[in-house]
Amino acid sequence: MSTPLRALVGARVSSYRDDSKVSHTAQLGTGSDWVTKHGHEVTATFEDLDISADKYSPFERPDLGPWLSDEKSFGWDILVFSKVDRAFRSIRDTVDLARWIEKHKKILVFAEDNLVLNFRDDVDSFERMMAEFFIMVASFFAQMELNRFKSRAKDFHRVIRQTSRWAYGTPPLGFTTSPNPDGNGRCLVQDAEGQDILRSIATRLNDGWSWNRIANRMNEDKVPTNQDRSRMARGLDPLTNPWAPTQLIHVMTSLATQGIKIDSDGNPILTANGEMIQVTSQSFTDDEWDQIQAEVTKRRLSGKRRTFSSNPLLGVGECPNGHSLAQKFDTKPSGKVYRYYRCSNARKRCPGINYVADDADALLEGLFLDRWGDMQREERVFIPGSDNRPELERVKAAITRLRAESDAGLIDDEAEYMSRLTGLTARRKLLESSPVTEPRWELVGMGETFADAWNRSSPEERRQLLIARGIRFVVHSRYHAELVTPD
Repeated sequence: MSTPLRALVGARVSSYRDDSKVSHTAQLGTGSDWVTKHGHEVTATFEDLDISADKYSPFERPDLGPWLSDEKSFGWDILVFSKVDRAFRSIRDTVDLARWIEKHKKILVFAEDNLVLNFRDDVDSFERMMAEFFIMVASFFAQMELNRFKSRAKDFHRVIRQTSRWAYGTPPLGFTTSPNPDGNGRCLVQDAEGQDILRSIATRLNDGWSWNRIANRMNEDKVPTNQDRSRMARGLDPLTNPWAPTQLIHVMTSLATQGIKIDSDGNPILTANGEMIQVTSQSFTDDEWDQIQAEVTKRRLSGKRRTFSSNPLLGVGECPNGHSLAQKFDTKPSGKVYRYYRCSNARKRCPGINYVADDADALLEGLFLDRWGDMQREERVFIPGSDNRPELERVKAAITRLRAESDAGLIDDEAEYMSRLTGLTARRKLLESSPVTEPRWELVGMGETFADAWNRSSPEERRQLLIARGIRFVVHSRYHAELVTPD
């Protein structure tokens, strides 16, 4: 290899929490020193930070992966890692990458391990065979070490499962990690910026905003998601994933938002007495959380009905075929603007429906007040109810897991086992004896007539009043309309 070649030098770190960790920098230094020592030049570097070799093959990694494409493979000759376990921790990935290196006539180097797999030059076949052998052996031991690490991690998590310590991963929105004042490791504490985001979501939710509207506003305001906030805190570029209604629903229903310790499936981890573990301060008071859950359930029960609109008849006005009425504006040469209602079906619009909007609004008002004006107004009020079935299922699952751990010989302390089993069993019996009330809507008198409510309301509030009563305003022609009520 007398001619200088172009080297691609890389690093990989499984867990990257902050800039205090410099192993990736050391890896790049080791690889670059090898390149310089052998008379080549570094043409590019890559860093896969917070990337597990167990979860991502070399071809799937965000920084390395693109360099292993046919398009970018022409930009380098040598791929340099500091050690074998920085490239892969499985024999399968070793074989896949070696085949790719052979197919594209490249050189694979592990600087600290002093291993070179050269498919570029016509080197001695025995030398290449020995390089392949030692790389396979090294990857075998890397995989064994990974399995030992997983086993130790399981033991570790089993030990801290019942404690308030934070194990790993991205903290829930509204929290960050801090050194544990009670001992080793880290714990969760509230994050002021994240708490402000939670508060803004809750405020808009309680103000009647839909999930879509909240998500759109947060994207317009460029509020980073929790994943992006975590990446930026570690010095990584954000993924720019936009907020979506499903993310918001998860955040505002997960018990992690209330500082409860949960497992990988999102279920709360229970103590020996069947109680949930409070690892840090709540984001909301119990009353605030109950109100948020009521708003979440209310949207689930009410479907996808829109909450706000500039069209006074949206959700109320219909054509004879059941299509909604669209609002149309015409500006005359004199500058005067006329407003009409017409069928919204663009493919096959109902003929003859072009009702002057002011006339339609006046007719609707007259018909409604004539029929309902003197009646006492009732409003559908959501009653959250109570349902302990999810908690009951979690307690039953905890009992099943506890017994399985005992059967597998993972519990050495018989007294601890009996204490936890007794507590969980008592909690299960208590939950089984508690009543379950389904959430529901009830009609409640509001202490005023419909006429009183109509006269004090804005156009949007009047539209909501009509929708709440299930009233439809059906326009048959430009001169003929009727009010249809549920009864």
